[in-house]
Amino acid sequence: KGIGADTRLGKKFLHAGVGFGGSCFEKDILNLSYMARTLHLDTVADYWMGVLDINKYQRDRFTQKVHRALNGNLKGKKVAILGFAFKEGTNDTRNSIAVHIIREISNERPKEIAIFDPGCSAAEIMEEVREHIKDERTLSQIKVRNNWRDTTEGSSAICILTPWYHFRYPAQAQA
Repeated sequence: KGIGADTRLGKKFLHAGVGFGGSCFEKDILNLSYMARTLHLDTVADYWMGVLDINKYQRDRFTQKVHRALNGNLKGKKVAILGFAFKEGTNDTRNSIAVHIIREISNERPKEIAIFDPGCSAAEIMEEVREHIKDERTLSQIKVRNNWRDTTEGSSAICILTPWYHFRYPAQAQA
């Protein structure tokens, strides 16, 4: 609560999640690490690299949880991804958490990875997916849906990766 009271941070950045994404945060941290290293502040540089290591660990840990929840086998199963933008309220998909999770999950050859994000078009989502996944067979498993119901129907796992209001309060979002 104390950190959240600081208006420079606020409460909105202090929620647990799968990690952070976006086009700037990782780049900025790499720049901080580089600057610290050039100033011979190796401990500081290592600290900033540790932030990126923890972020990757969070993504890997989440993927492993999905894997374990499906008894170690995603083959032939549908996985729903709710939220693709790097944060709620934007259509910016660059370096989103979702694309990293999808890449890892796709290695296990599920029947389908269904994606829905109320702020992103199918073209925006697939453009970012194609930046990270080149295999056509894998790409054919990835389907962008028009709503959360179609995305989740028949899914063995539902992964909420961007905390849109639609996903947190589905009944109110429809009213």
